[in-house]
Amino acid sequence: MTPLQLLRIILNKKTIMLNSQGERPEDFVLKVCGREEYFVGDYPIIQYLYIQDTLLSDGVPTLVTVSCEGVPVDVPTLRENSDDSDMKRTRSSFSTLTLRKKGKHMSSWNIQEPFTFRVCAISRLNCDVNRTVEVGVHAGLFHGGKSLSESQKTTEKQVSKEGSCEWEEDLTFDLKVCNIPRMARLCLVVYEISKTAKGVKSRRLKDTKQNQLKTGAMTLYMWTYVEDIQTDDLLHPLGTVVSNPNVQHTTTLTLTFHRYHLERTVMYPSLETVLQFAAANSETSLDAPLVNQPNLYLEQLLSMQEKDPLHELHEQERKTIWSMRYDCLERIPNLLPKLLDCVEWNDHREVSEVTALLQKWPKLPVEKALELLDYAYADQFVRSFAVRCLQDASDDDVSLYLLQLVQALKHESYLSCDLVEFLLRRALNNQ
Repeated sequence: MTPLQLLRIILNKKTIMLNSQGERPEDFVLKVCGREEYFVGDYPIIQYLYIQDTLLSDGVPTLVTVSCEGVPVDVPTLRENSDDSDMKRTRSSFSTLTLRKKGKHMSSWNIQEPFTFRVCAISRLNCDVNRTVEVGVHAGLFHGGKSLSESQKTTEKQVSKEGSCEWEEDLTFDLKVCNIPRMARLCLVVYEISKTAKGVKSRRLKDTKQNQLKTGAMTLYMWTYVEDIQTDDLLHPLGTVVSNPNVQHTTTLTLTFHRYHLERTVMYPSLETVLQFAAANSETSLDAPLVNQPNLYLEQLLSMQEKDPLHELHEQERKTIWSMRYDCLERIPNLLPKLLDCVEWNDHREVSEVTALLQKWPKLPVEKALELLDYAYADQFVRSFAVRCLQDASDDDVSLYLLQLVQALKHESYLSCDLVEFLLRRALNNQ
């Protein structure tokens, strides 16, 4: 069923019940209730991202009909022929099949407020209700496996006999919204006061398809905590971002994400905006290509290139690599994984600069490109660059690394990504 077919059904029922006449389905559009999003296009309703996300979280999609008048939208030009170049082009926000009003969004890079959300309540907690149990919520922001800010905790509350608990408590992080990277994750753990974890959940802060910051109320169905003997940290940033499908029996956590503007939707800036910002920022930056550095520094970079990928860089090494990033681009491109380890992902100025560098970076050998598909490199543009490096690999080489490539899929926050498209295309071409 398409939106137009659903509109016909709605208007037919309206005609019967209210005896209304003369209304045509073409004069109306379906709008997501409570959002400035509209269903545009003759596509099956199940293909719309809002419908998929709502069903995935076991919610009920809520749509309203509005007149097409007064709903100005930007409709990008779509190619009529689907060929190889279609798969290679950068996917735009139109792929969500949900369009927004003109001017109804703002860039997250313009928000200087600290990131805040509210922990509302929890229910169906898996604990012994016959004894006094106090629990709290531990939250942390991560990019890849790296913490972006100091984690936060709620006060401990006593669990009721029904296995529920209410907080209505705000948690504020020492991180401005403008510095939250696009692929940031909010990791949550419910723990007893004895520090025994009860449930764990990771949540994306921005919807990758829409570049949209999460706002409003949200219910998370948590997973049973699995203790990691290799670390004492309760938070698990590498866990799945998918809710527990056993919604009838699992622990349920309710949150409310702060709305930073009453009318506008907060969006992550587009690639074009990021590159423009990087260009403007580089003009005023004191950093410059260090082409006249002594050979000693270049020798240091070459020695770092040969070190094990798991080698942890010292602070001085990080500063040296970052200060010589232009030399890495021109002389030692294989040092890219190390350079990315030096980026402060909680600073949007550095994020914009490394994004601009990736547009100029020469392709890496397959072995080096595979490093960039590790969980530590969560940035979408980094992972897309890695896939571009794999495009020229022969089928034999892809077959040789196929196991690692498939395993790398678990580090993708979304299955609609360049790596999945690459693997599917190679598979279809080799039937």
